Amino acid sequence: MFSDLKHRNILLVLLIVLVISLFSGIGISLTAKAETLTDSYGIQYTLLSDDTYSVTGYTGSSTTVDIPDTYNGKAVTYIGSKAFYSNVTIKEVNIGSNVTTISNNAFSGCTALKTVTIPDSVTTIRYCAFASCGVLTNVTIPDSVKEIGYGAFQSCYKITSITIPASVETLDYAMFLNCTGLTSVTINCGTYLKIGERAFYGCTALTSITIDEPNGWFVSQSSEAQSGTDLSSSDLSNASTAATYFKSTYYNYYWYFDIGTLEYSYNDSSDTYTVTGIGTYKSTNLVIPDTYNGSKVTQIGEGAFRSNTDITSVSMSDNVIY
Repeated sequence: MFSDLKHRNILLVLLIVLVISLFSGIGISLTAKAETLTDSYGIQYTLLSDDTYSVTGYTGSSTTVDIPDTYNGKAVTYIGSKAFYSNVTIKEVNIGSNVTTISNNAFSGCTALKTVTIPDSVTTIRYCAFASCGVLTNVTIPDSVKEIGYGAFQSCYKITSITIPASVETLDYAMFLNCTGLTSVTINCGTYLKIGERAFYGCTALTSITIDEPNGWFVSQSSEAQSGTDLSSSDLSNASTAATYFKSTYYNYYWYFDIGTLEYSYNDSSDTYTVTGIGTYKSTNLVIPDTYNGSKVTQIGEGAFRSNTDITSVSMSDNVIY
């Protein structure tokens, strides 16, 4: 009896091993790589889990690539990692209107690429997406983009100017590292913006960074702090000073937060504004601006900041006469 029990236990163990082996085989077959399809232009696609297509490669020889809105009746929403990596023939890329993500290294090392059209469907440009595209000159970041990954445009020597829209919340580190042809940058602030370290480091020709909201900025050496040393508007309101400041710093992170707005009253006869109260202004460093809504700010109203206990410093425009 003991011998029969022992044999049954051995058989049970063997059965368990067999079942595990069978399921392991099934697991391998279920995780097999998705089929790659190629269109008549040499653009390669892979179907994603959300029933849309990702562009995953290119075997064509054309110098112009038009990534379509749809393929096989399904939206093309993604440009995959290294899809066009180190291609040396493509000069122009037009991205379809359903694409939301340009993945890491998607176009990096495309040494002939001069022009990229990015639609306003794109929300994310991942790390090194266009890195080392040495002759890239024409690129516009649309208002839909929220995140630009690290080194996305590093070593793009021919880009001379760029505008960061207010939709962007993250410019990761080394974004424009060593873009030696970059001369001017415009930053439009939304409610929040983080600029990573070395974002403009090595941009030796950069002479102008125009920031539409120079108040509400902090600098820190922590990527998580979201606070730090308060930067007075005098550092950033001048485009030349801002350029010198940003391109010469290496380890700093910069944060912008919407600090709110002072209260104003409009003087119709003189086309000027008077500051009448603190409004939604949140910074402890009070800055009276030169203008508001395109007109000069010339007065501070009686009792505008009476009994305020939060303000620690005041910087006043030369336009203020009383």
